[in-house]
Amino acid sequence: MQPPFKCARRTKARVKRTDAIVNDAPYFGGLRGVVEHCIGRKTNPHLIRDMIVTHLKNNNSSDAELEALAIYMGHSVEMQRLHYDRRSQAQKVAPAVALLERTNARMSRSNLDK
Repeated sequence: MQPPFKCARRTKARVKRTDAIVNDAPYFGGLRGVVEHCIGRKTNPHLIRDMIVTHLKNNNSSDAELEALAIYMGHSVEMQRLHYDRRSQAQKVAPAVALLERTNARMSRSNLDK
């Protein structure tokens, strides 16, 4: 994930060990400092999870990738979907709308061919 802006990276970040899965990741301390510097807001493992899951869902990650991420984060796919997916309702239903539009277009072409 690349932010749409440039940030200086803080090299010293103390991390309170409250979440074993995320905090044990070797990059978490640096990531926490970068996020705080770039958006001017402190973060925590839950917000990092929100950002990661929402970013991946917005970029059409596969179900297998999202399932693997859920397992890595230490929770179920259902928990990931319910708690960490911060897309809007319109973003969530966009694939269904696109599917219906494609189906409608195919049916219209099929009717014109008759």
